[in-house]
Amino acid sequence: VSFKVNSGDRIGIIGVNGAGKTTLFRILTGKEEYDGGYLTKEKGLTVAYMEQYSEFTSGSTAYEEVLSQFSSLLQKESELEQVNAALESSQDEGLIRRQHTLLESFEREGGLTVRARVRSTLLGLGLTETEISLPMASLSGGQRTRVLLAKILLSGANLLLLDEPTNHLDIPSIAWLEGFLSEYRGSVIVVSHDRFFLDRVTNRTFELEHETVTVYDGNYSYYKEKKAFDRVT
Repeated sequence: VSFKVNSGDRIGIIGVNGAGKTTLFRILTGKEEYDGGYLTKEKGLTVAYMEQYSEFTSGSTAYEEVLSQFSSLLQKESELEQVNAALESSQDEGLIRRQHTLLESFEREGGLTVRARVRSTLLGLGLTETEISLPMASLSGGQRTRVLLAKILLSGANLLLLDEPTNHLDIPSIAWLEGFLSEYRGSVIVVSHDRFFLDRVTNRTFELEHETVTVYDGNYSYYKEKKAFDRVT
């Protein structure tokens, strides 16, 4: 197996059940060892992995769970509120400078829109206004998977690894996910049996077959045509 993932790649991994697609993902995330060879990662690379099967839950609501992804922003917001409160009865220059620094950083990192982004992502993935306010333990397995997907999409990772992300999504939610991935600035590797989804979101295809990866520089339809042509020739 030999391949390179370039910045901005949208890669679809295909292969029969048991070919090793999930194993490959687990190797890329460091959750599983590989037998030989080497794996190199660009400095500063961050990877977010959505597993196909997950018992993920917590004591938070769906909204709180996804919002927790932005803990550093929330800490800045809290400190900013404390500084603002202190400045109501003080004109300390140090506090004023701290207020300016915090506000500049908070706005630059998207703090003003973070709550709206969390809400719109959950709604886009098919949860209702009522469901995003429910405790995770009250949600079905499919709903919890959507919450996990929302967390991963908003993680800010350079590389997203998505294992059958459309399994629990309806048609409008799949369309929303396609739109999100089309604008995503990082790289994406997706395992999916949904050929229409792969056609719309990928620009390269990796086929796992007989313990070998074959790379095709096109989406699923290109892969099918190229493979059929190669067999004839």
